Amino acid sequence: MEKYKRILSYLPFVLSVCVSVYLTYLVDLTTLNSVLQRIFVFCFFALSVTVLLLLFRRYVGLDFNPKLIASAAVLSLTFIILFQGSFIPEKRESTVTFRAVVEDGSSHSGEVWLSEVALDGVTVPVSSLELVESYGWSYSSDLDDYVYYPRTGGSAENENALTFRIYSDSMSVIFAKNSWSGRVSYAVDSSDATVLELFSVEPSPEPVKLSLDLVGAESPLRIVLCALGAVTTVFTFAYQLLVIIDRTAKKRKRSLLTEKFADNILVFGIYCLLVTLLLEIFERVYDFSLLDITRVIGFFLLLALYPSCHRIIPMLRRLRVAEIILFLAVTFIITFQTVSEIIFMDIEKVTVGFIDIITFIIAMAVVAVPILEIILFVDKRTQKRFVGGEKNEEE
Repeated sequence: MEKYKRILSYLPFVLSVCVSVYLTYLVDLTTLNSVLQRIFVFCFFALSVTVLLLLFRRYVGLDFNPKLIASAAVLSLTFIILFQGSFIPEKRESTVTFRAVVEDGSSHSGEVWLSEVALDGVTVPVSSLELVESYGWSYSSDLDDYVYYPRTGGSAENENALTFRIYSDSMSVIFAKNSWSGRVSYAVDSSDATVLELFSVEPSPEPVKLSLDLVGAESPLRIVLCALGAVTTVFTFAYQLLVIIDRTAKKRKRSLLTEKFADNILVFGIYCLLVTLLLEIFERVYDFSLLDITRVIGFFLLLALYPSCHRIIPMLRRLRVAEIILFLAVTFIITFQTVSEIIFMDIEKVTVGFIDIITFIIAMAVVAVPILEIILFVDKRTQKRFVGGEKNEEE
């Protein structure tokens, strides 16, 4: 036991490092521009979170109640799914590299003029871009252009690169096209380079516009690490909040909020997660979303279920075989009548896929909880059976 206590004593420091790395990453996406700034912000978060966790451990105390830990994890996942745009930002970091491609023995000079840039559809000054690397290129302050002038030697003497760090979903670049222009290649992150032809013999040709979709450059590893950091961060604060509420509830008189808090919050959290997953699948897979007023009404209906959440699992255990069959049949019928049009009735749908089956199962679980609550409050025999079993368990 002493061994585990010694290991757990390092838990605040481990959590503070994980949380600080994630929070520093979020800030770095928009404001940080140097290594020194990143180190300072990381140290600030690490110190703040460590002090908070140490104060919590001393004045509140760690509680390794499995129900509270599971509840914190489930509520964290629910919260992150609901506000995933904030926890896993859509605007991501990409590096875009341009290189002038110089041909040996070319009849034209082969200049490259980068004259205009737009990020997410908004034109920005070329000088405002975060420059990572530039050699062989020069900046023209009069025109706000980056320009490359090839040397008189062969291609070996014309090594060059112009690299920018971009924090947008899309980028548009305009290059001048004329009789003294050459060719330019571009690459996003570590992708293969693509070459554009800028030479034209026409008197006044249209410039070359390059459109880059930077969303496609997203790394799956970054998404996974960002999601883990978000879960760890939200879990750390959710766990502390639940422990404080649980300790406070045990010291006060019983109420709808405090009675059987650990049991209620666990079942309530699981149910909220199922509802959130169902709505997310409806929106992403089936392009169906509820009205805002419907979401608000649904949220208050969820809160109304909270005081009775602790009764659901014991009630399921006491249902007889015939009751279970009838319960599943009623749940299936109601679910099918409610969501079948969304899942199965697409005009272009010819087969039922795995995601359709999973969605229907989640929908059945969501529908089952209100049915159990209705049975509990309407059927007096079920109430007596449950209350009697609950008393026996307490004895």
